[in-house]
Amino acid sequence: MIKQYLTCLVVVFAIKANSQTAWNYELVYNWNDTTIIGTWAYNNVYNSVYGFVMNGREFAVIGSTDGTHIFDITDGANSTMVAYVPGREQGDNIVHREYNYYSGYVYAVTDEGDGSLQIIDCNQLPGSFSLVYDEDSLIKTSHTVEVDTVNAKIYFNIANHQSNVVVCSLADPEDPQLLVEYINAGSIHDCYVVNDTAFLNASNNGMHVVDFSDAQNPVELGSITNYPFMGYNHSGWRNLAGDIYLMCDENHGYEVKVLDVSDLTDIQTLSTFTSGVDSNSVPHNVQMRGDVAYFSYYHDGLQVFDIADPANPVKIGYYDTYSPTDHDSYRGAWGVYAGLPSGRILISDMQYGLFVLQEIDTTLSIANEIRDSDHYKINTYPQPASGFFMAEIFTHQQVDAVFSLVDLQGRIVLNLEKQLHQGNNSLRFDLPQIESGIYLLKAKIDDQNISSKIVIAK
Repeated sequence: MIKQYLTCLVVVFAIKANSQTAWNYELVYNWNDTTIIGTWAYNNVYNSVYGFVMNGREFAVIGSTDGTHIFDITDGANSTMVAYVPGREQGDNIVHREYNYYSGYVYAVTDEGDGSLQIIDCNQLPGSFSLVYDEDSLIKTSHTVEVDTVNAKIYFNIANHQSNVVVCSLADPEDPQLLVEYINAGSIHDCYVVNDTAFLNASNNGMHVVDFSDAQNPVELGSITNYPFMGYNHSGWRNLAGDIYLMCDENHGYEVKVLDVSDLTDIQTLSTFTSGVDSNSVPHNVQMRGDVAYFSYYHDGLQVFDIADPANPVKIGYYDTYSPTDHDSYRGAWGVYAGLPSGRILISDMQYGLFVLQEIDTTLSIANEIRDSDHYKINTYPQPASGFFMAEIFTHQQVDAVFSLVDLQGRIVLNLEKQLHQGNNSLRFDLPQIESGIYLLKAKIDDQNISSKIVIAK
């Protein structure tokens, strides 16, 4: 019989840090409830993980065969479960649950059984929460889910067991509305989306980049369907500058791909690498923070690489959440989240639960762009710009920003205010009749002043 929870009940099982193999990362907190049943397929109790900031506090989301568990991890070792939402379906057939976050809401999906899309209102956490949507008419099952925070759109991949991407509007975060079902790139396992540009990880069909700015008429901008260690293209992540994409093929022994995506009509492989732990190691998911890439590597746990030189990635840390040394089947680290202001990294281990990890030596990375002392950096493109330019900024929470375009004499030629969402923000600035030359895009975010050079040509 499946156990039901009180929303305030927390069961914690500590795992000693010295029982894990680690370099440059230490355990802050671990949660593993051994009373929850595992699946018949992989004996996994847990699946995906996500993180967000609300009301000045940090939260972690992890899925299990029972449902969704949300933890307030602000106080580190004293972290507590503050929300539990039972899944529409529970039990040993629930291998997958996946999550994303937008504007105070957690979006939860599963890929098995009589599932549903669940939307959890987290705006009052840690005090209270509510399940505001639990419907299967739009999305019954979905393998993964991604949110474009800039344009308030949500992408469901392999939705309702179809080889597709279902794109919906989040104009009302509690009531998603269907925009389009895209089927032209094959079976889309996962995607990375920023400002309507979707990098589609198309299972055995490579990676396709599609522009969804006109939702009814998506346009493919480029693709790569032949590359070293090509297998089941599972997931990927683009860097903040927009020129590098990391790609994980979910095959034993296959290497991570570093792609040059500066020209989407000619995507090239720059390098490949592995965790170096075992010849059968499997990369599962990846996120980037500045030039540092954080991988959940099934049996190998957290694996961290500096990608400042994309032709020569350098390992700078790891933390093995999975004690056994086997590398068969699919066990161990499932998900990774690297976007919290504290710099803490979240890992979900399929057998051992939620891990909150902290970096020990921040000087090991060659060029980690985002630290507590340097939260923001602007990247502008194209260079030169004509008619418009784009600016990309990573922020840890929703903030207001004031932008000024200034010439070399210090004269302001353009003033704009923008609201930035948590995560990657891709902003478009339309240019009026401005003379060719070199300008500075200046931004004031919180109490920080940052700038980026932009070359404008008529």
